[in-house]
Amino acid sequence: MQVKRFQQRATVGARYMKEYLLDGVSDGYERKLLAPKPLDVICEITYVCNLACPTCFRWTAKPDEHELTAQEWIDAMGKLKRWLGAFNLTFTGGEPFLRPDVLDVIRYASANGIMTTIVSNGSLIDKALARRIVESGLDGLTISLNSLTPEVHNKTRGTNAAFDEVMTALANMREVSTGMRLTLSCTILKETIAGLPDVVAYAKANGLYGVNFQPIMPATTLPIFDNSGKAAKVSVGSPYRNLLKDDGNERRQIDEVFARLLAMKEDGYPILNTASHLREIAKYLKEPTSPELLEKTCKVGIRNLNVDPFGNVRLCSIFNVIGNIKDDSPDALWSSSNASTQRDEIRACDKMCRLMFCNYKELDLKFRFQRVMQTLTRS
Repeated sequence: MQVKRFQQRATVGARYMKEYLLDGVSDGYERKLLAPKPLDVICEITYVCNLACPTCFRWTAKPDEHELTAQEWIDAMGKLKRWLGAFNLTFTGGEPFLRPDVLDVIRYASANGIMTTIVSNGSLIDKALARRIVESGLDGLTISLNSLTPEVHNKTRGTNAAFDEVMTALANMREVSTGMRLTLSCTILKETIAGLPDVVAYAKANGLYGVNFQPIMPATTLPIFDNSGKAAKVSVGSPYRNLLKDDGNERRQIDEVFARLLAMKEDGYPILNTASHLREIAKYLKEPTSPELLEKTCKVGIRNLNVDPFGNVRLCSIFNVIGNIKDDSPDALWSSSNASTQRDEIRACDKMCRLMFCNYKELDLKFRFQRVMQTLTRS
């Protein structure tokens, strides 16, 4: 299993290298020869969630009979594999493990050379589920942990049990996982900034693959769409609020915390964000409307393919539907006039969601080399 995983990761890594090297020669949006294909396919397998995070409102979604079945997801995976070959597939939600058949899809994807990740709140991962996750061939599991202070994490996740559930999930996964990438995802809010280095230190001390950080922002509160692609108009979750009171103290705290994170990354701590990404997040936290952060063109339009619970396809998860993966081939959707129009909109977009970890597109060759060497050393 570990040899197979290493081979799959190497194949996907080679695709990443090729695409980013080609970008250095020609703008991916303009490239006609060797036109880019998505590297990351993000599937929201359900909107339903069992937590009540105050920064989100997807937990208000109800089970919907129009969600794709496991077989329909498997059919979609087959289409994607025939078109893309090697690619990264991430299942998000909602809470993916509320779909008892999600691991059936993972088993198919893993058996067919697709790199798979699930992003979970960790609340459902008991010992039995942990074993099933490993047996499915899942390559990576990302669990949300906003703080090592239980009261802070619980407050940001909307339930008093959230922290203990995450700790239990991590313990259960460490007990059975072999070669799986076990990662923490940490949302940066005012309440969590001071404790970010502690989360990184915890990840290293417990042998986790790494930590990714992303700041709360308007686009983090993703819409709920119905099967026709229409977004819900009313959100129950808390709206985005600026992090700072502009009194100078919080700015100093951000500078100190991110200077420490940058030093930890340089020292080999498992921070998955690149150094430049950390610097831009710090700048955003201090000045959310900074025009400097909009200088880079958002790469989502040529890097990501998003599929919602009903099979609707978007290049960006907050834009309009360009088609449905049940009815059309993904390569036809990718090259369609709808996709072309959406790419133009993405290139001109002035939203800061490009700073979200799943959207920020930049190679970190030093980190990747370190991880390859660590894998070879263990083998």
